[in-house]
Amino acid sequence: SHHHTFSMLLSDGKTRVHCHVRRYLPQHRDSLSRTDVGRRGPRAMVLVTRATGGERFYASVLKTLEAIVIESNVSKSGCFGRKKAPARAFLHSLFNCHAKLTTQYAELRRNGLSLNFTQISNAVNLDGEAAAENAKKIMQQNENLFKITLDKVEFGSTGKSKKH
Repeated sequence: SHHHTFSMLLSDGKTRVHCHVRRYLPQHRDSLSRTDVGRRGPRAMVLVTRATGGERFYASVLKTLEAIVIESNVSKSGCFGRKKAPARAFLHSLFNCHAKLTTQYAELRRNGLSLNFTQISNAVNLDGEAAAENAKKIMQQNENLFKITLDKVEFGSTGKSKKH
């Protein structure tokens, strides 16, 4: 597996951090446009967080990050390829999207939204239906809250192909 997770207790004895690691092989200096050629030692990308869980999410972020790094090394045509630091640009976009979603969720909470679907507040008005139906309705009403979209993020050739 390319993805590993471990936890560490910091020196203060109270703070636990969780590290999500993705092993990858860097480019070989003799073949910059290929990622499957040449001897090279494995490297790792690590995301450190205090949040527990989210292994699939962090694995996806690291896999996407690896794709961005490969794409930017091979071609400068990707959505982050023209950036000075493509990986950093992606992580900043992701962070900004998370901050926006957190703000939206806080506003919904102030208006009575609860994600405890078995005990829905009367402010949401879901007619006393089962938890699964409540969850479905809330997710439909607030679908942007449950997905992360980064504006202008596309991978690979996005323009029309040239005819020869």
